[in-house]
Amino acid sequence: MESQGDATHRHVCANVAMRLVSGPDTDARVAAALDYTTRDPYALRATFTRACHTPVVWVFARELLLIGVARHAGTGDVQVYPSGDDVILELNSPEGSARLAASSADLRRFGAQMLAIVPPGDESAFIDVDAELAALDPAVFARGDA
Repeated sequence: MESQGDATHRHVCANVAMRLVSGPDTDARVAAALDYTTRDPYALRATFTRACHTPVVWVFARELLLIGVARHAGTGDVQVYPSGDDVILELNSPEGSARLAASSADLRRFGAQMLAIVPPGDESAFIDVDAELAALDPAVFARGDA
C-alpha cells in the first residue's frame, strides 16, 4: 500500500489480488488497483485487470467497502459483504456483472488507510464547494438544463 499527497490533498492506493467466484471463468485471477484521494473523499476508484482483457474501472462509495468488510453493504450495482476470510464484491452493470473475492485483511488494511487520511464524518471538509460551483458550465444554466 502506498500513501502520498501534498499539503492539501492526500492519496492512498493498494494492489489487491482478487479472483472471480462466479461465471464461466470461476477462480480466474483479477488484479485490483484500489485508489482513494481526498480530492473525491466520498468515493474510491477500483481498476480491475485480467490478463489479455481491457481494464474495467468502477467508482463507488468508500462507505460500501468500509461497512462491507464486516456486514452486507449496498443494494444496487455494487454490493460488498464478508464470506469467511474473504470479502465479496458484486458488481452489476448493463454491460455485465462479476462477483469477486478478496482477502478481508487486505481490504481492511486499505480501509484503515482511507480512514487515516479522512476520518468518518470529515469527508465534507475536503470539498471546496466554491471551486466545484465555479467549475460548472454556465452555458448549461443559461439554457435551463440544470
